[in-house]
Amino acid sequence: MPKLKSTRRAATSSSDDEGGKSDGGEPYPAHHPGAGKESIVVHDHDVLNGRGVNMAHHSGNERFRALIQSRSDPEYCGSYSLNEKKALAEEVVRHIEALDPPGRFLKRTGKTKNKRGLQGPWEVMSHDDAVKKARQALRDCNRPDRVGYAKSVSAPADVLESALVRKSTGLSQQQYAQQLAAATNPSDASTSSSRPPSRRGSGRRTPSPETSSKADATLSPAPPSPVRSRARNINSSEAGWVPDNLPISGGSLDLNDS
Repeated sequence: MPKLKSTRRAATSSSDDEGGKSDGGEPYPAHHPGAGKESIVVHDHDVLNGRGVNMAHHSGNERFRALIQSRSDPEYCGSYSLNEKKALAEEVVRHIEALDPPGRFLKRTGKTKNKRGLQGPWEVMSHDDAVKKARQALRDCNRPDRVGYAKSVSAPADVLESALVRKSTGLSQQQYAQQLAAATNPSDASTSSSRPPSRRGSGRRTPSPETSSKADATLSPAPPSPVRSRARNINSSEAGWVPDNLPISGGSLDLNDS
């Protein structure tokens, strides 16, 4: 028996040395999901897939929620085409990935996927999964029953800058989504222009296709690229303008957990 115990300890030590390392720097056992993989260290621009207060208050998740809120539209669920929804979600993903350092959409897998807190191991989500997460958030931000966790934070400068660029086009949220979709899927442009104008909550109708085409003629065909910069926080007075969709008061933004 003593000999068997000694052999078992030696085997465990050998397999530990071959595995990856946990967030605490200790090697993973060979059977652990993180074994043999480089440990991912979470930084402020990463968007973490999960639930809980720690997730909701992570700076990357707060930025993600700010981006989603700035693009919210009551007409999103009812009148946007599938291509328009996807294009808007992909723009959010590209914005996160264009930060310096680039943000990542991270998730846990296996037995650790229901783990709380910020400890890993983490792995990078596929592009399709990241877009799916953004689409779900865009849909849920218009549902009063999906309030979730909320926190008042300063709006990141890059979020306000992207909203300023979009505001400068003079397009509505859906028209902007149509332009994004047309840049990636030209066949969707004719489909969206043939749809009848929808009635907004204010009683006003969206511009007709003829009006939309005149607005598009003054713009470049490709949507503006997200600003690549190190994130910093600014308030509404520094920006000089605050998007209508951002409920900011004194530089603060109410964010919900995604």
